[in-house]
Amino acid sequence: MYQKVYGCTDSFALNYDPKANVDNGSCKYKLSSIAQINGRVLLYPNPSKDILSVTTMEDMVSADIINELGQIVFHQALSTPQRKWEIKVAGLPASVYTLKLKMINGHSEQTQFIIE
Repeated sequence: MYQKVYGCTDSFALNYDPKANVDNGSCKYKLSSIAQINGRVLLYPNPSKDILSVTTMEDMVSADIINELGQIVFHQALSTPQRKWEIKVAGLPASVYTLKLKMINGHSEQTQFIIE
């Protein structure tokens, strides 16, 4: 028999409940440090200056940072797929960028961020 367990089902939330199978809208986030939740990508801090931290629900295999002109200004492939990644962005000029992540299953996720 299936038993409903109500709680926060978002693993990015501070009060995530792994036993919950029905989301009750109670999820809480530390908004001062989380910049964006876009699909299944957590990106912080935003704006960023030195390091951009990325956490995803699926394993990432590569990342591209694209400037406002559509040029790829950073590309890196991971030797081992992972769900957490810190990208050094200190050398990039202040602007709005798009982060495009390729996942292990072949699909891509993308979101925007700011470098100050």
